[in-house]
Amino acid sequence: MPGGVFSGAKLHGIKIRESANDGSDFSNPETDYRLAFLGEDGLWHVKDSAGAVTNPYTGGSGTSLNPGTSFPGSPATNELCFRTDRGLLYYYDGTRWLTVTEYEAHAYLVGSAGATSDVNIYFMPIRADGDTYLTKFFISSRVILAATWVVHLMQITTAGAQNDIATLSTAGDSANTETRHETDINALVPNTTFHLDVFLDEQTGSTSCTVSVTLRYRRVG
Repeated sequence: MPGGVFSGAKLHGIKIRESANDGSDFSNPETDYRLAFLGEDGLWHVKDSAGAVTNPYTGGSGTSLNPGTSFPGSPATNELCFRTDRGLLYYYDGTRWLTVTEYEAHAYLVGSAGATSDVNIYFMPIRADGDTYLTKFFISSRVILAATWVVHLMQITTAGAQNDIATLSTAGDSANTETRHETDINALVPNTTFHLDVFLDEQTGSTSCTVSVTLRYRRVG
């Protein structure tokens, strides 16, 4: 039925009319068209009325999404790979395979007034099935009175060692004003890391502080 929707129907291709090569409107809908279809390789392809087939989904090297259960050898920078066993799309950054999707983790901390007061939370566990690549660290902070707090993003190893990955400071923030701070990280965190910890440390003054934390990261292939 024209314009109707058939329950259970499967879409295999779409026929799209196109303009003539000289830029004028099409004159023959049977010869001036493009056909988008799903190929046996699991990718969408485009076929024009002259019979030329192209794959619009390409990486930096001009290759396809490289679907499969392993990464291609000798990849070019920005080459793509869809891991069918994980359901994830990766790109090669020149050193490692990273997910195209950038994920976020969030936390909220409250530091109480008091000289060198501090508070910390276990921020996020690290996946056991792969490394994590941290990209950016954000905080939105509010100090009630003039004071300086330092927010540490720390890596905690299974042996209990603590290492700073990034720090942000409230120094110079106006009292009782929401202030945003951010820093790029671009650091690999191996899956031998037990978890990440956010540590809020009062440096000067004696006043409370609230901090909303956002961490952006990608999964490593």
